[in-house]
Amino acid sequence: MGWGEITDDALATAAELIGQPLRRSRMQWIETVTKDAIRHFAWGIGDNNPLWFDMEYAAASPAGTLLAPPCILYAIDSTIVAPKLPGVQWIYAGTDWTWLDYIRMGDSFQVEAKLTKQEKKPDADFPAGCCKPMLIVDFSNISNVGNWTLEHPVNRLNR
Repeated sequence: MGWGEITDDALATAAELIGQPLRRSRMQWIETVTKDAIRHFAWGIGDNNPLWFDMEYAAASPAGTLLAPPCILYAIDSTIVAPKLPGVQWIYAGTDWTWLDYIRMGDSFQVEAKLTKQEKKPDADFPAGCCKPMLIVDFSNISNVGNWTLEHPVNRLNR
């Protein structure tokens, strides 16, 4: 396998990772959604929703507590996984999220990533030998409210 080349052998090697847990070192900036983390994240994205800042307002909401902007999960994990194919630049093509609950102050997460499939894209929209891996990154809430999966994003990358 040549450096920076997408070959059938390189794709076969990458395919061996399908369904296997992938290492997630250096991807987590926060583990627990604290009041301070919510405030700084919301300031950073310019979102002044009182559900993120005002304890009284949030307590009167259906959630009953301070919430975090849903995209704070990108501070918990970038969701970018580009296994194998050394030297081949990945192109982030988006994340499809399925929201199952609010993200509440005090929630903590354990993150797991798996390659679910990859498709070789030989058509005119992609360069010769381009590969499109599909990945699942599960965010499991491990806070005091129990252990359940909160979000189930599906990432799209092109290589």
